[in-house]
Amino acid sequence: MTYEYFYGSNDALELDYANNFDAENAFDGFVTEDGNNDGEGWRLENGVVTCTSSQASEAPEILYLPALRLTTENEVEVIFKAKVADATKPGKLQMILCSNDEKHTVLGPIGQIWNITGTEYQEIKGLIVPEKADAYVIGICFDNNQTGAQVIIDELEVKNGRSTATPSAPFDFTATPATDGSLQVQLIWYAPNTDIAGNFINHADKMELYREGVEEPVYTTEAVGATLAAQYIDQSIPEKGEYTYRVYAYLNGLKSDAAVVKVKVGYPVPPALENLKVVENDDHTVTLSWDAPAEEYGDVKYYIVRNNEVELATAFEGTTFVDNTIDVSAGQTFVFYFVQSYNEIGYNRGTTSELLFVGEPSGVPFKESFAGGVSSHQWMNEVVNGYDAAWGTGSGTTTNPSAEPQDGDGGLAAFLSTILAEGDAVRFTSEKIDISSIAEPELTFHMYLTDGELTGDALVVEASKDNGEYEILSDPFNVSGNSATGWVKQYVSLDKFKGERNVRLSFRGVSAATYDILIDNIVVDNKDNGGVDEQFAATAKVYAADGEIIINALEESDIRVYNMNGVQVYAGRGLDARIQAEAGMYIVTVDGVAVKVAVM
Repeated sequence: MTYEYFYGSNDALELDYANNFDAENAFDGFVTEDGNNDGEGWRLENGVVTCTSSQASEAPEILYLPALRLTTENEVEVIFKAKVADATKPGKLQMILCSNDEKHTVLGPIGQIWNITGTEYQEIKGLIVPEKADAYVIGICFDNNQTGAQVIIDELEVKNGRSTATPSAPFDFTATPATDGSLQVQLIWYAPNTDIAGNFINHADKMELYREGVEEPVYTTEAVGATLAAQYIDQSIPEKGEYTYRVYAYLNGLKSDAAVVKVKVGYPVPPALENLKVVENDDHTVTLSWDAPAEEYGDVKYYIVRNNEVELATAFEGTTFVDNTIDVSAGQTFVFYFVQSYNEIGYNRGTTSELLFVGEPSGVPFKESFAGGVSSHQWMNEVVNGYDAAWGTGSGTTTNPSAEPQDGDGGLAAFLSTILAEGDAVRFTSEKIDISSIAEPELTFHMYLTDGELTGDALVVEASKDNGEYEILSDPFNVSGNSATGWVKQYVSLDKFKGERNVRLSFRGVSAATYDILIDNIVVDNKDNGGVDEQFAATAKVYAADGEIIINALEESDIRVYNMNGVQVYAGRGLDARIQAEAGMYIVTVDGVAVKVAVM
């Protein structure tokens, strides 16, 4: 420690100074200060010095030693032993350096605050490096807030220690064990740039590294410039276990204190989590679970973060964690988790969960038209292949193909395939939808089609339940190579998820880097089974029989037939039509009015 200088008297004792308090005049030259004025301060008693506090006070009881002459050439050591009379009533001591004036002006603390807890003596040691050579007073302070404690000190010694030109200890000493369990550790430390008096030094002559249990240094550097790093990989470790390393700096034959580090060697870092699951509970909390690591990884703990910003746990122990801090007061919200396991050796790379929507699901009819380029429900990009989140909402007029929104409301959703690499795939996923109340759930949406050369730019419709795996519900809808062009309404059955309360849609865009994919007017509702008679009672009759679609119109009409991929398979004008068709669902329009028909 270094201290600001105050003028002091030259009337002082020379070092070395010692006092075992056995003589009758052992207290000569000492001064006491009764901080709480209870008359129970420091006193000489039966060959020891003791102090008792009967009244709490912020002001301590202070025992001032006789004035001592200190120099700047040596570090001064203050040593005594201390104990308490009753182990159930511990005490606290601190030493201070004071100027040699009437007020004993405090210059600073000497060392730490010591907790005196036992009835057997413990050694107390403080070190002083005075700012200037002069007479000083050392004070020993007893904390009066430890009411009822009695502390006892004996065998006081103040002496000159090592030269103040001794280099400071090396700093920032770290030990990094091999993460694969091999018997090696990397050690890095930095050369000091001051001596213990605070004076600048420009180098260390050498530095020696010792490993616990080895008498000779395992590594010795040459001269190292101040603040420069030295490092060594110790590959001579005999067996797995915990080791203590010490490193010393030398300058002009003077040896520094040791920089010390402990490290466990021979143990592997735990692997990434296996079988990480995240499940929403009925109360909209989320339970995370994973498999327990093998015993060989030791004491494994977990760091858990939600949405890359909310720190949920830094040292969680166990394999099941419940997140009950999610705010769903405003409706659904999305969450994902990063879980990283670690032990005393280090951290693994961590594992990120799938994304969940948490909260009450949206009801039906569920409608989304992206009016004004803004979604009315929550949608997420989820990358399948590649790196870019390519779905967005807007007016659509700058895409390829360029199109106005289907319903003219200024908004649509677009998968910007043209800015991606061929084969990139990104899901456009919805929040949760409750379809349990409808008997024949169906998804309809409009997709903009072109008749250009057929490419791999395509859309696949998927869905999941309870935030689970997505299941494919449609063949690919290709943007190009179609006979029907423009906005074409698409129909996808959700019968596979009938009765479910938590269904999420996925529009998986697949890029061939040629055409963007535009969709609009997404609706989830009960299947429209109005029937031919209701749809066309006054104009036409549409039905299927023996592998044919049959249309009987009351007057000449524009007749078109599309398969479920939006490909036009028939176009004509007239009163009647009979179209050969393979088994499947088809859309028939008569003067623009559409009906779905099934060919068996």
